[in-house]
Amino acid sequence: MRRADWRDALFPAADLVATTTSSNGRPSKKERIVAKSGKGGPRVTVKMCSTESPYRFTTTKNKRNTPKRLELRRYDPVIRRHVLFREEK
Repeated sequence: MRRADWRDALFPAADLVATTTSSNGRPSKKERIVAKSGKGGPRVTVKMCSTESPYRFTTTKNKRNTPKRLELRRYDPVIRRHVLFREEK
């Protein structure tokens, strides 16, 4: 059995899972798992760029709590000291 076939057998497509409900009208366990793992929330991945070297890293931020650009003072391994990192586009 190919890997893709194996995954499809264990984890049916999300649209098929969302249409099934238990007899009492509540969402099934599979539906709750799909809903929890969904990435529709306010948290986004952002790139942080060092102000003094080309070093970059990624982190996540909550857009509701911090709508402006993020600025953090962190360790830069290229120049081996703490510098300011700013959020890139």
